[in-house]
Amino acid sequence: MTAAEAVPEPDAFLEAQLLSLITKEGPVFRDLGFSVPRGGLAVVAGPSGSGRSALLLTLAGRMRGWTGALRVGGRDAARESRAVRRISSVARIDSMIDLEPQHTVGEAVTERALIDTVAPRSAAMIIHRSAREYGLRVDENTLIGRLPALDRAILTALLATVRAADLVVFDDADRGLDPAEQSTLMSVLAGLGEDFTTVVASTVHADAAPAGATLIPLTRPDSPEED
Repeated sequence: MTAAEAVPEPDAFLEAQLLSLITKEGPVFRDLGFSVPRGGLAVVAGPSGSGRSALLLTLAGRMRGWTGALRVGGRDAARESRAVRRISSVARIDSMIDLEPQHTVGEAVTERALIDTVAPRSAAMIIHRSAREYGLRVDENTLIGRLPALDRAILTALLATVRAADLVVFDDADRGLDPAEQSTLMSVLAGLGEDFTTVVASTVHADAAPAGATLIPLTRPDSPEED
């Protein structure tokens, strides 16, 4: 049975086999295989240059050129990438997708609402409700750049939920956080699964994965093969 013919596991929301991304510069990640249940938390852990951001973009239907088998919510990600994008939400990817430090919290909410075609008032209500649930206290007039790193990370995660999504991807979960703060953030990300949202977060530290999470370890890929 080839990777393309692989049968998905019944309870898996994400199912990957021989998942690879190889560019002209060489491999980004290679021959990955994993399964993540619906509503589960997966932690992609690896050093800088191991392809964490690229893998998250692949899972969210926003990366081209990969090979292997990938199913997202029962969809063949190779043939139904547009559908995968519709059911996924990107919270943060490296510095490419992130909150603008010079925006206020209120402006960040409005911007996310417009991106996700959600009424700004509805988005604000969702964020206020979620913030109370997770103990996040921020003023709408506070600049994003002045928020503590943990508060900013939690807000980033919550903003990815203003539009209902089956999958949320969150890059660099360790950015600016000490181990205790990263543990708090992981608890918030895991909590999003209570609404059957599957979350995939990346970090340098494999030991940041909480109990019950699916660990997807990455290493720096081999050098490009010579012809």
